[in-house]
Formats: sequence, structure tokens, C-alpha cells
Amino acid sequence: GPDRPKSLARYLDNQAYTKWLQDTAAAVEEDLLLAKDLREENRDLDGLLASYSHLSDYYKDNNQPLSRQYAEKLLQTSVEFENHSAELKGLERLIGLSSGQEAKDFATRFITLNDSVNRNNLKVQNTFAKIRFDEERKQQEIFGLEAKNSRQELETQKMRDRVIIASLIGIILLLGAIFLFYHFRQRHRKEKIREVYKTESRISKVIHDELANDIFNIMSALEPVAPVPIIDKLENIYLRTRDISRENSDIDTGPNYLEGLLATLSNNTPDDAKLIIRGENDVNWEKISAEKKIVVYRVLQELMVNMKKHSRANLVAISFSETGKKLDINYSDTGKGVDFSATTKSGGLQNVENRIFSLNGRLNFESQEGKGFKVSMQIPV
Repeated sequence: GPDRPKSLARYLDNQAYTKWLQDTAAAVEEDLLLAKDLREENRDLDGLLASYSHLSDYYKDNNQPLSRQYAEKLLQTSVEFENHSAELKGLERLIGLSSGQEAKDFATRFITLNDSVNRNNLKVQNTFAKIRFDEERKQQEIFGLEAKNSRQELETQKMRDRVIIASLIGIILLLGAIFLFYHFRQRHRKEKIREVYKTESRISKVIHDELANDIFNIMSALEPVAPVPIIDKLENIYLRTRDISRENSDIDTGPNYLEGLLATLSNNTPDDAKLIIRGENDVNWEKISAEKKIVVYRVLQELMVNMKKHSRANLVAISFSETGKKLDINYSDTGKGVDFSATTKSGGLQNVENRIFSLNGRLNFESQEGKGFKVSMQIPV
């Protein structure tokens, strides 16, 4: 190939020059000249610069004219192809092979070129230094930007965490407010039920201890002298006041609650009517609050009194059951019923409704005139 003569010339030249450096008496002239000829034939300019330099060195001590000749060729070729390193080497060789003004001229030229080369080298060094500085600054900017982005991401994450924490706190506060609202509303309901119960008990006590006793005492005093119809009317008033007192008397909400409830239901059943109660023993009355027991007691008492006064029923059925967290109570009788489309609820039925709603319970009346009366109630427990 075309590179083979160049490789051969390079091999011959380097081998011969190395031998000569080791032994100046070595026979290397023929190989140095052969390498030079091969390079001239193949226009191997870089190789020729090496050959001219080596031949100038080789002839420096034994043939100065030839040494100068090759030094001049080295200088001429290096100038032609702007190889400043080879040009400096040629000038340095010619300074040593010249004298007088000629040596000074070569020296001046050497100094000028060397300064120029040094300036160029410095310029190149400065250029590379600037490139390196710019690259380092660029890397610093990149690192700074990355650090800034990292800080921004950290701040964003912190902001996100603060938003999440604030949201959680808001949710907790909202739930807490809802809980407190529900708690206070329930407490208000309980307090309202207790106040109603206390008022009823106080009325019962006043009627029993004062009004009923006064009527009884007057009736007893007038009995020897007053006509029988007057005494009968007084007795009727006395019995009515006693009934009112019983309807509003104290309620035992403790372990004897169910016994007292059943006794009240039985006492309010007319002699010619039958009372059927189911499921009362399946209810866990102990877990039901006192306020709810009071409402259940008063509601059923109100229904029984209403039935006794108005319906003329011969059969009354009351059933209890627990479904989940609800207490279901169903009341029904075979009385004359109520036509709700033609009239508003009586005071007793309105009281029943109000009491159930005070517990956030549910209530449904079913009745038609002449077809009995039904009430279904559901109370949370």
C-alpha cells in the first residue's frame, strides 16, 4: 500500500539514528540517506523534516558543509510548511554552524520566532485555560442550578407537607366540631328530657299532695250533709286528679324499670280489654339510657291513656324488638281508630310524637275511623 514506503523509511531512519546516538562510530550513513531518499520520492514532508534533522546531526562533527546543507533544507522545508518547531531546530543548528553577522541574523530570527511561538503557546494555553474555566463555571452553574432545583423541590415538598398537615388539622377540627355539635345537641336533648320529666314529677307531686288531698278532705267533710250527686262529682274530680298524678309520677329507670312499665300498662288497660305484650324480655334494658327509658315509658303510658279514654278497644298488643342499634316498638289496638284526614292529632298523640322526635327517633301512625289504631316507633339505642 502507499503507506508501506513511509513505514519502511521511518523504521530505517529511527533505527539508524538510535544506533548512532548509542555509538557515533556506527555505520548508519547509508540507512539515513536511504530513508531520506524514500521520503523525497513519496513526498513524506514530516518524514523529511526528521531525516534532514538527523543527517544534520550526523554530519555536524565530521562534515560541517553537509551538516549545514541539511540544516538549511530543514529550515527551508519547515518554513514552507509552517512547522515552527522544526524551523527553530534548523535555526539553532545554523547558529552553531555559522559565524559573525550571519550567526547574529540566525540568532535574531531564532529569538523572534521563539518569542512568537511562546506567545502563541501562551495564547493557546490561555485559550485552553479559558475553555477550562468556562467549563468549570458552566459545571458550577449546573451544580448551582441543580442545588437550586433541589432546594425548590425541598421547599415544594415542605409546602406540600404543610398543606397536607393543615388539611388534616382542618379535617380533625371539622370532625371535632361535628362531634362537639352532636355531643352538645345530644346533651341538650337529654337535659330537655330530664327537665320535662322533673316538671311532670313536680306537677304530679303538687296534684297528689295538695290538690287531690284537698278535694278528698272537702269530699269527706261534705259527705254527711251534701247531696249524693255533689259527692259523686267531687269523687269524680278526685279520681281524675289522682289519675293525672299517677300519669306524671316518678319513674324507676333502674333494674326494676321493666316491672314498673308492665305494671303501668296493665293498670291502664280497661277491665273489658285484653293486653298482649311480646318481646319485652328480649330487650337489653340495661344498656338503654335513663332518658330513653323515660320517653318509652311516657309514650306507652300516653297511648294507653289515650286508648282508655277514647278508643273503647277490647284488645291491645304491644311488641318490642332490637334490630342492630335500634329499638322497635309497635302498638296496636282494636278501638274505633282516628281519622287523621278529618282532624289534627290530639294532645296525647302530639305528645307521643314530640317525645319520640326528641330522641331523634322515627314514628308512624296508621289508623282509620272504625278500623283500629297502630303506631310503629323506632328509637336509637
